[in-house]
Amino acid sequence: AVLAAGAECGADYAAAVAECGEKQACAGFSQNLSTGAAVKGTCAAWADVGGACTAAPEGTSGISGCKLGLICENAKCAFPPATGPCRTDEMIECDPRSAYCDETEQCVAKKADGEVCDSDSQCQSRDCVGGLCDPGCHP
Repeated sequence: AVLAAGAECGADYAAAVAECGEKQACAGFSQNLSTGAAVKGTCAAWADVGGACTAAPEGTSGISGCKLGLICENAKCAFPPATGPCRTDEMIECDPRSAYCDETEQCVAKKADGEVCDSDSQCQSRDCVGGLCDPGCHP
């Protein structure tokens, strides 16, 4: 059964992912990567930009409560950076809408069609073919 909003969740990672259902997060849950010790979270609706979140402490993996594609910055959900240092402490290092993390660990603008690339994530079209950003067939 899916837990109600406000209920404590997350005896372990599998429980934290499942207990609150798809429309809620086990916000604030974290698990120590070395010891496996878990800190329980609370079931809450996935937060949008500006919504409250809980960043996972260093050395842990956790659920911030932010919607997919957002990061937890100063206890608020935000878009990842489009410029400057990559967020190596987050699953999403740079804003995937406009930037990628380059070899110097800086967020830089995605490349236009015809520019040299190494991966799909470097291209505005999200399609790197034969070492060049390709317009592909995107809606």
